[in-house]
Order: sequence, then C-alpha cells, then structure tokens
Amino acid sequence: MRTQKILKVAVSCVVVAAILILSTLIIQKASIRSLANETREILPSFLFTDAFSGQAVSSDALVKGQLPIVIIYFHPDCEYCKHEAKALQDNKNLTKNIIWVLVSAADKSKIQEFATGYNLHNEANFHFLMDDKDGFYKHFGVSGVPNIFIYQKDKTLVKHFRGETKLSTILHFANSVGEDTDPSN
Repeated sequence: MRTQKILKVAVSCVVVAAILILSTLIIQKASIRSLANETREILPSFLFTDAFSGQAVSSDALVKGQLPIVIIYFHPDCEYCKHEAKALQDNKNLTKNIIWVLVSAADKSKIQEFATGYNLHNEANFHFLMDDKDGFYKHFGVSGVPNIFIYQKDKTLVKHFRGETKLSTILHFANSVGEDTDPSN
C-alpha cells in the first residue's frame, strides 16, 4: 500500500516536471521569435559560414550600401526552393542589381550541389551560407523554408514572404523604393 502511494507521488512529480520543462521551452521559443520579429525590421547582424570558402561571413560584409538585399532561407531538398532557384537561374540578367543571400541549415555538400546545380555559385552577387548553429531562427524568428526577406539599401525590411514566391514579386519589392504595393494590383 505504501509503495503504491510513493509510486503515485513519483509519477505525479515526473508529470509536473515534464509540464514545467515543456512550458519553459515553449515560452523560450516564443520569446526568441517575438524578439526576432521586432529586430528583423532592420537587417540583423548575423554571422554564418560561406558554403564554399568555409569563411565566416557577417551581414555587415554583405551589405555594400548600394544594393537591396534578398535573404532566402532554403533547403536543397525543398521543391519550392528548387522552383525559386530555377527562376533565378533562368533570369540572371534581372538579378544583377540585388545582393542574394541564400542561407540553409543543410550540409555543406548539399548546399554546394544546389548552388552549382543551378549555376548560381559563380555569380558575384550570390552568397550561399550555412546556418550550422541555428542562428537564422535566432535572428529572423523563422525555421520553415522557403522564407524570404527583402531589405532596401538602408537595411530596412521591405517585405517578408513565407513559402514559394514568384521571382517577379521578389524583384518588384527589391527594386521598389520602400513602397509596399502588390505587383498583381
């Protein structure tokens, strides 16, 4: 009888501890996302690893102050990401006046294969970066792919897209002067 009572108390303690731990994790994740949502209005300072050179690359090193920046969080196995990369490949002439930063949590070899497969790796304005420390979520508050952030020359966020987005729409916002208008209107 006493053993059953001790067992019930122990099980209750384990359940309460599990609930507390899960609640803490959920609150932490929500606060990171909330903070990232606030701070990404201006291009956050970040540090990722170049998938080809292995060198650390900061947001400051990518910003030249003269071109808009499009940051795409992608995964090489994502079908939507493949469609967007194909559109970039087919329309390189339209992408020259934009800095393209493609960030992925995938393995270095998969990122390299993706970049070379779409022949974007040798373009001076394309940068393929590895998110090997979950930094993208911490800075931008998203983890799904694709997620696209468009920043103007002054580092202010113009538009954020979740999911596959037509290149014409991305280009419209990247080339706008901060106007938040929809090209389909």
